[in-house]
Amino acid sequence: MMMFSALLITGLLSLIQVGDEPKVHFSSGSFRQILAQANGRHRPVFIDVSTSWCVPCKKMEKEAFNTPSIAQKINDHFIAYKIDAEKGEGELITRKYHVTAYPTLLFLNEDGTLRQKTVGYTTIATLSSQLDAALLVRQQGLSLTQFAASYNRGNRQASFLYAYLQALGKVDLDGADVIDAYIATLPCDRVYAPPTLRLMTQMVSTSHSQTYDLLQTYLRNQGKQPIDPDRNTQLIVSFSTALHHDLQEAIERNDEDLFRVVLHRKLQFNKLLERTTSERETQIIRHETINFYKRTSNFPKYKLAIRPYLTHLLTLPDESSRKMDSLNFTRYLSEIASLPDSIRKQHYAAYLTDRTDTQVYYIALDLSDMARMYLTYATNRDDLLEAINWSKRAVALTPHPDFLITYAGLLAKTGQAGQASLIQKKALDEAKKRGLDSQPYQAALDQFDRSSRDW
Repeated sequence: MMMFSALLITGLLSLIQVGDEPKVHFSSGSFRQILAQANGRHRPVFIDVSTSWCVPCKKMEKEAFNTPSIAQKINDHFIAYKIDAEKGEGELITRKYHVTAYPTLLFLNEDGTLRQKTVGYTTIATLSSQLDAALLVRQQGLSLTQFAASYNRGNRQASFLYAYLQALGKVDLDGADVIDAYIATLPCDRVYAPPTLRLMTQMVSTSHSQTYDLLQTYLRNQGKQPIDPDRNTQLIVSFSTALHHDLQEAIERNDEDLFRVVLHRKLQFNKLLERTTSERETQIIRHETINFYKRTSNFPKYKLAIRPYLTHLLTLPDESSRKMDSLNFTRYLSEIASLPDSIRKQHYAAYLTDRTDTQVYYIALDLSDMARMYLTYATNRDDLLEAINWSKRAVALTPHPDFLITYAGLLAKTGQAGQASLIQKKALDEAKKRGLDSQPYQAALDQFDRSSRDW
């Protein structure tokens, strides 16, 4: 029975490859052989890190890697390599480059040093830009190497640092220490001059920097000066990006102390924008803390972190949430009432097809997400049975196929194979009903049927 349940869960959580084989030519062999090939052909290395169960990985493989322009850039200029993070050398490579989420794209030099890392689903346009940037780095590699060598020898002349920053900016490389060094060469009256502000806004990449502190002071003083909306918008984006980078670093290093420091800075930033109430601050702390323990796979602390929020979700009356969504829907209808008929119908059809911005949906999403963590890590039967109740409520609120998959997995893990089969079939039906790609759900159901026959 346990073997059957394990096979069933694997079927529910795994997604088979869809579509044709990728047009990108991924080399085979060991990682050492890949680096040797890169050295021999004088090419950088492009690595796609994924897992068998990762839906965004499959989506990117089907879309981006099958796009001729993307395939040509990769095949002509890189040594491409694909690894499963949970198999073979994949586990070693993910630890080496601190990969904690999927998909992750790694851009390496010939010697295996990391040049760039992209986490999460990447669109065709974004991947194309990243490949172009990586190639530009390659073309300007000698000049960047010379800049770095001169900088490491102690060159701190303002003109040199400015030129170095311009070169780094062209290829979107981190220059946090260089911009700090450049600011240190400037007289006080030039620190907040428009050209310097633009440069600081472009180059700030971490909250652990003098540049970040200077920009924060500038933003704090905006209440006393005329505000430039465009520049402030860029500043806000730069702050958000730097804080996101630091939170990601804390996750990759599994560093709780760093996480608390960055979380404190994020709260300061929100107060600076005057958009933080005590309730909003509690939400930020809760969200980031739960996400940190989830991403670092710290299940014991994750269980403790979710408990207050879980209690809140379970006590929310469904009727009030649905009433709020109904009011929002009425407001939405009034907003599109003045649009031409053809455009209004398109908006309305899209809204009904994917109503993922409703309060009910978000409650269901959070409940299902917590249940999914228990499905992945819990071994205690009482924990699993509790998670089944959350998952059951999630699908009662919104029967999304992904929520149903989690529910089926929990049922299977607790030995309720027959009920799991029914829920799995319902997930497939819901995917078809919503116009989603049904192949992953069909594949999971097929594997379930095979496991049932073997059992």
